[in-house]
Amino acid sequence: MEVDTRPPMVDPSAVMIPFGKFKMGDINGNGLENERPVVEKTISESFAM
Repeated sequence: MEVDTRPPMVDPSAVMIPFGKFKMGDINGNGLENERPVVEKTISESFAM
């Protein structure tokens, strides 16, 4: 059996979401109640969306 080592196809209209950390929520202090508390999120692997 042969293994396909080519990278997966990505739709040309997709955008890459990079790995890393970001703060999610009201970082300025003037948002809605459901935007608090601010939490740090981590994306461990980049992906296309």
